[in-house]
Amino acid sequence: MYASAADTLSALPIGTTGQVLTVVAGVPAWTTIAGDISAVTAGAGLTGGGTSGAVTLDVVAANTSVVVNTDSIQAAVPVASNKEMAASLTTADFQIATATTLVDAPAAGSYIQILINGLSHTLGNAVKTKDCYFSADSGTTARAFSAITTGDSLYWVGSVAGYQLATTDKIDFNYVKA
Repeated sequence: MYASAADTLSALPIGTTGQVLTVVAGVPAWTTIAGDISAVTAGAGLTGGGTSGAVTLDVVAANTSVVVNTDSIQAAVPVASNKEMAASLTTADFQIATATTLVDAPAAGSYIQILINGLSHTLGNAVKTKDCYFSADSGTTARAFSAITTGDSLYWVGSVAGYQLATTDKIDFNYVKA
């Protein structure tokens, strides 16, 4: 019921399935509202989309900083291991920096930050001309960032870093695991 004039009541008939009650020019009316989405556009970090049918969006996971599972998305988390490791005593270049090896393989495309007593040092990328480098063959060959994996050892180049390591030094590897 609604007032169609100053002293006149009018009855609005019942609407049909899919209609909603709206007001048109001050008068109640049943209106059918289209419920279809006309397009789904993939925004930043997504692929897919479409304008009809079953539309799918996928997460773009550059390197492995994001892990996309069938039922969830998980941001990569830095490892909690390889922290506060005791340094080995070094007296010359290319000696092992710590007896502790890399616990987890780093995520593809990621970087390992090396801290000695909280200070960052330059890690060699397949070269032995930086402060330190990872190796799998007793220090003979420096690993490329993309080849560093579980069990690799850190080697120290004191002449580049500006000092040799003492057993009182503490070493941290900061990285995201695969």
